[in-house]
Amino acid sequence: MLALLFTIPFGFVDVYNGLFVILLLHSLVFLKKEDWADAFKSPILLAVGGFYVLHVLNLFHANDMAEGGRQLEIKAPFLLGSLLIVANKKLYITDFKNKAEKAFITGTLGVSISALVLSSIKAIQAGSFYLKTEDGKELSFFTYQQLSEIFSHPGYFATFVGFAIFLTLENSIQSKGKKRVFHLMRLAFLFVMLILLQGRINILALFAVFGAGAIYYGFKKKMYLILSIPALLSIGLVVLLTSGSENSKNRFLQVPNFEYDITGNEFNSATYRLAEWTCALDVIEENFWVGTGVGDNRQALWDAYAERGFAQGVKHKYIAHNQYLETMIACGFFGLLALAVMLIYFGRQFYAIGDFAVLGCLLFLAFCLLTESMFERAWAITLFSVFFPLMLVTSRPTKKVT
Repeated sequence: MLALLFTIPFGFVDVYNGLFVILLLHSLVFLKKEDWADAFKSPILLAVGGFYVLHVLNLFHANDMAEGGRQLEIKAPFLLGSLLIVANKKLYITDFKNKAEKAFITGTLGVSISALVLSSIKAIQAGSFYLKTEDGKELSFFTYQQLSEIFSHPGYFATFVGFAIFLTLENSIQSKGKKRVFHLMRLAFLFVMLILLQGRINILALFAVFGAGAIYYGFKKKMYLILSIPALLSIGLVVLLTSGSENSKNRFLQVPNFEYDITGNEFNSATYRLAEWTCALDVIEENFWVGTGVGDNRQALWDAYAERGFAQGVKHKYIAHNQYLETMIACGFFGLLALAVMLIYFGRQFYAIGDFAVLGCLLFLAFCLLTESMFERAWAITLFSVFFPLMLVTSRPTKKVT
């Protein structure tokens, strides 16, 4: 389990799958019938596994069963991961939660350092900090896609880093002396890494959660000085953006032009998403309650692109880049409801037991789902289905978790 948490940030799906197989074999050998029975009655499995089961049932509503089967294979950890984690709950050693958090943070630091080292090697080989593209653009080896390409998409990489920031912040608050300094140094490194990855929604989500947390805590404890934290974070972000490279400024300061031409060729990442969402809403409007069916969802969206004249979307076969819309396309309103239940369930539990670091991770992820269809790739599926069930099962709540 610790090995799985350590490797999640590296993004190696084959390693994920191999560790899941080992965990499954271990569980089949060592667990008893009552362990499995308790697991199948667990609300954790009902929340996470239920989201997956709804997709399975929705497969029979679709025509393209082969594509649906491929999508279900990718999403299988929602059921398998949550089941195995809950079934093994009696076997976790004392203080396993802290060990699990440490494994994930260490993995995130490991992949971050590895990415920087590999980018340094590429820069040395090229004799420049920048990669020159065929169209004359200069892309830094130390930002965005060039920094993350060996491991995972920068948006997912930035999500792993965001989780590690919340957990490291908790460690720094709880520690003293040299340990606190050490945690603060790690926190600063992770924050710089998040900026380098240029995940705009990830940075906005991080600041939104920190800001909301500061406001909540400031009013609850009547420590109004804390309310200055959101302002300081905003000022710090502005300074970083304005002092960055021209390429970084262009990426971070892209804004959606609501008068864009969907049939044209001039898009930035913001207007690409507007075009995708417009077409996604067309599909949802026609298939509101039960969706197109898992398997037909991709083609239905691409057909909507064609009907709207969104040639770039047809050419590149873009997905919706919004998990809430993506789920509604495939499974309709009931799919969105299942997704909301899953997120709200964990939110309530972590709030009830006072685990605000993991609650912060959950809220951060919920924001990130607005501009990325994260549950369509194994990276985020494995993260969610392993991290949150494990954090809840291994917590020591002050009151009963229901």
